Amino acid sequence: MLKLDKNKLAGLKTFDDHLLERYGDENSPERKEFEAKAKAWYYAELLKDERKRQN
Repeated sequence: MLKLDKNKLAGLKTFDDHLLERYGDENSPERKEFEAKAKAWYYAELLKDERKRQN
């Protein structure tokens, strides 16, 4: 079993911190555009997988 150093883990950035740094606040136009593109990609992947499954 791996032993993790809790002090090192506490110093890491969260994914929300990365999004805030790169795309700004949740209500910013850049962040909304990113989230829209991410959702579009997600649904496109679901459709692609479903089409592969049905063939």
